[in-house]
Amino acid sequence: KSENFDHFVTDGSESPSIPFGAPPGVGTDASMSIPFDLVQPRITTRMPLCETIGPDQDTHEQPKTIDLPRRKHAHKTYAVLCSKMINFLSNSGRHYPRYEFFYCDIDRAWFNDNEFQNDVAKLGVPLTAKLTRSEWSSVRRCLPNRPRRFSRRFIASQMQKLNNYRECVRQIQFNPGTEAVNDLGYEVPAPIKVGATVTAYNKSARFLQRGMVLTRDIAKQGYLVQFERKTFGCEFCPDTEVASHSVPEIITPPPRLRWMDQV
Repeated sequence: KSENFDHFVTDGSESPSIPFGAPPGVGTDASMSIPFDLVQPRITTRMPLCETIGPDQDTHEQPKTIDLPRRKHAHKTYAVLCSKMINFLSNSGRHYPRYEFFYCDIDRAWFNDNEFQNDVAKLGVPLTAKLTRSEWSSVRRCLPNRPRRFSRRFIASQMQKLNNYRECVRQIQFNPGTEAVNDLGYEVPAPIKVGATVTAYNKSARFLQRGMVLTRDIAKQGYLVQFERKTFGCEFCPDTEVASHSVPEIITPPPRLRWMDQV
């Protein structure tokens, strides 16, 4: 067993590290050296307070602390683990993956768009350009002013833009020949077909569930979804809370990205 020390100092070489403030001759064995890939010149590194094994010690009698590689579980085992995790999480923990990772089909193109790239492309700056700090400051001064504060007014303006985009997408889905196709500037996905497997938000259970589309209601702007778990039954879900598992069909071809002309 080697002695435990809080801090070690290295000079950037591959030689073993020496405890800071230790007397000569202490800590010169190879078991107390810092890994070479972590060594940086004159950087104080905190070593863990645990036992170490020297090069002359026998490791066959040491207990195994590393488990075997994790293997894939069966679908039934995976479902049981997911149920336990859902019961363990709080309401905030359940809502987090929905707000952070779940995107419906009509919103995917909107959130994939990058306004900053489009504005920079208008100035003639390619995406692969490596600019200095002063050059980036000059570029930012030429960009249109946008509110940077995370305020209620900013959120309201963004939600208004998103709702206008959704209405335009629904209009194109109902009538693909409308003139709004040229004005939108985004690729428009086709409506989800009946019988398709989807992931939808179940309001009664308050988390995402997998199911199948039974019907589509154009007037109410949503789908009737039959969930896999029989206890949840059927539920009408708005189109903003339904995402298909397969790649959605595109009604209109994706427009040429504005920033691609500058690459």
